[in-house]
Amino acid sequence: MIRPSFSLSGWPSEDTRRIIVTVAEAADTAVSTAVLDKLSLDRLASRAPELGGVREADVEIGDWVIVRTKNSTYALRVNGDGTFDATGGWFRKHPRDGEGLRVAGCTWGGSALLTGVIAIPGMCLEFANRVTTTRIREVHHIRAVASQTIH
Repeated sequence: MIRPSFSLSGWPSEDTRRIIVTVAEAADTAVSTAVLDKLSLDRLASRAPELGGVREADVEIGDWVIVRTKNSTYALRVNGDGTFDATGGWFRKHPRDGEGLRVAGCTWGGSALLTGVIAIPGMCLEFANRVTTTRIREVHHIRAVASQTIH
């Protein structure tokens, strides 16, 4: 099991760290938000495996991760060095910026970053270049198909 970790900047000490999380609940055509009770970061991290989505450990070279957000669709091709080639969304206007890009993790819209994940529905995807998507509605992991012939 992956032990999620969080990265915070400018927050108080560990005992006083609390966060109000806004979670998007995807409906057929609309997204509503609900504010949850204050949860400690440890509690949020322990619930992360229940959220589904695609983790870094789930993908292999040549796989694709398709991420549909509130406003865009992104296609991420897995490279062999822990990077992705990203297209769609913001990268449609900045295609070179999507080459060899790392995924920083996912956020709930604030400064808490869940690392070790690529995309989880209800969260926002954050790339290492600081581009952050709108809330994720769907994630699809497409495995690369190995060639059966030798060239």
